[in-house]
Amino acid sequence: MFEKIINLIKQRTKVNFDASVFNDPFATQIEWSPAARGGANFRTHKLVQININRIEFKAGLFLKFFAGSFTLFGIMFATIIPFVILKQQDVNPLFMIIPLLFGSIFALIGYFIYKYSCSPRVFDKGMGFYWKGSEEPNQMINPEYQKYIKLNEIHAIQLISEWVRGNKTSYTSYELNIVMKDKRRINVIDHGNLKSIREDTSSLAEFLNVPVWDATGERK
Repeated sequence: MFEKIINLIKQRTKVNFDASVFNDPFATQIEWSPAARGGANFRTHKLVQININRIEFKAGLFLKFFAGSFTLFGIMFATIIPFVILKQQDVNPLFMIIPLLFGSIFALIGYFIYKYSCSPRVFDKGMGFYWKGSEEPNQMINPEYQKYIKLNEIHAIQLISEWVRGNKTSYTSYELNIVMKDKRRINVIDHGNLKSIREDTSSLAEFLNVPVWDATGERK
């Protein structure tokens, strides 16, 4: 089930795509293959208008539940099983180490899934930055800190599709990337609901006043 969130074995390949259809020479100078590993076959994030100057991609309920289930299972396994072992007679207490370690691993997996996948993606015009996570940029300390992206350096929004192969299932995931003026591409979200991601991409492009380069190759 974990492969529905992050597919670590996805192949990154060159994509033959005629970017000249966007009538922007810059579009032909960037990559059109997936910018980030992973994908999902369901909607993972939804774009939410916080106020007139801020817009955020927030994690959906299923994604939060998925991450939380790993953590909850890990905590329960690390507490209930050792308790049962202690109730048994003639059992070496050292056996408790195994469920403690096993449960801790699951709890940590859930934590990192939540931290990586459920962190908000924030676009803030007031501060002039895009960032991922709850830690806002502090311009008094370091306005050039690398994890904060200046909104005025975003040239366009790229929307591409990718075929994700897993052990038991394969599916198409859609990747939303912001394209920087220095030709970098930064992945924002990646999930399997085309209608939703197109709507969110359109709203984000309007908010940032930049064009959308939709290369999913599917009819709207």
